[in-house]
Amino acid sequence: MNVAELNEIITRVGNLPSEKESTFLDSAHTYLISKGFLTHGQQSWAESISNKYSAEAIAATEAWAKNWTQEHRKIALRVARYYEANPPYYNNYLQTIFSDPGEFILSKREWDKFCENKYAKKIRKEYDSPPKFSQGDRIQIRKTNKVSQANYDGSGTMVFTPPVDNKFGFIIKVNAKPITRAAKGSRIYQVLLVGKVSPIFCHESDLKNCSR
Repeated sequence: MNVAELNEIITRVGNLPSEKESTFLDSAHTYLISKGFLTHGQQSWAESISNKYSAEAIAATEAWAKNWTQEHRKIALRVARYYEANPPYYNNYLQTIFSDPGEFILSKREWDKFCENKYAKKIRKEYDSPPKFSQGDRIQIRKTNKVSQANYDGSGTMVFTPPVDNKFGFIIKVNAKPITRAAKGSRIYQVLLVGKVSPIFCHESDLKNCSR
């Protein structure tokens, strides 16, 4: 690979490469001018970057960004809330999303990795499925429940919840908190138990409908 060929790669990829890739290209350019050649490893990596950011790949990236919508952003935020509650995965994605929640854009590669993995798909499926309960419904809490998990305060401990097995109550709010469990029935409701003045949170799977 000569200087002209490496310059073409650097010009074509622009600011698309990662910081590590950009640093390498600058270093390889300096080395090539100084030595007149690239090592086998340098040439191999330069070719890999060139293929990664081919004209076709760049066009696809631009098309993806052009078609990015608020719906994409909403889905990514929902997935981010799940991973925020289940560290330490995807911290770099969370930083990108939460630093600018109204304007961030994920690349196609980032989207596929973050929003199309098996856990993200489970979260998305829960959001997309219709709620089993509505505001005002009378419910009973199942004997086997994860109410304590639903009342997690985010500080590293669970909020103390007295035994609520088989207690009756009413749905106050649907989708009261972000879904943080990649399991069926993980939608969260706010519930006021009979005889209580303070509501609690419950997963959909914690509840039985007693309205009928």
